[in-house]
Amino acid sequence: MFKIRKKYPFTFKDKLTTDFGLSMAALREPAQLAGVLQVLPLLGVQQAVVAAPPDIDTAELPALPTVAGLSTTLLPTYWLDESLEAYVRQHPLDHYDKFVLFTLRDWAAVGRLKGALFEVRSRGYTPVILHHEPKAFAKVKPPAVGYLVDLGCLFQLNVSTLAGKHGKAAKAHAEALLAAGHFHLITTGIRSPQDTTELTTVSVGTNLLPVLDQVIAKHAGRTAQAKSSI
Repeated sequence: MFKIRKKYPFTFKDKLTTDFGLSMAALREPAQLAGVLQVLPLLGVQQAVVAAPPDIDTAELPALPTVAGLSTTLLPTYWLDESLEAYVRQHPLDHYDKFVLFTLRDWAAVGRLKGALFEVRSRGYTPVILHHEPKAFAKVKPPAVGYLVDLGCLFQLNVSTLAGKHGKAAKAHAEALLAAGHFHLITTGIRSPQDTTELTTVSVGTNLLPVLDQVIAKHAGRTAQAKSSI
């Protein structure tokens, strides 16, 4: 017989002071981005680190909208692939208190990234793997995530995925990675002001509650004193 795990309503409201790695790519229109930034303080968020899409020069992007009670920082997202090893030897990376945002170009190539990540880590950077395509992320094998964590990577938890916004498979996968201890930093992942209601009633298994509390606490500790350097 299958054992049915009890679910418990969990709220992220007033538990996240930093939204780390909010995806600009998912917010395609300037008005959409502005609307999301406007509602973040209603969730208790005081600072937002916004991730620009890969291959986009942040210098060519307009300034982020000003929102009362919210500090914002725009950071580039780098491709994490084999070419990074040579690139980082020649170029400093834009970062937020040494946190550098990455997205994987090819999950099948994870085993060939040891050299690139060594170069990143040896320069004092901490690589953060973003969770910007939830449905694709749901197909990622947990051993691949564990391998990158062992190489010093931090992984981003997308709360909207945990809330079921991107389907049951993506939610179940996020729960499995959460249970394995593979999440370290958090983004709300909201794409419209209406999404804020979902973050106040996230349903998770009772077995995940202590793990989730630990992730939130560690996220808070990592981001409390962080400052941008771009």
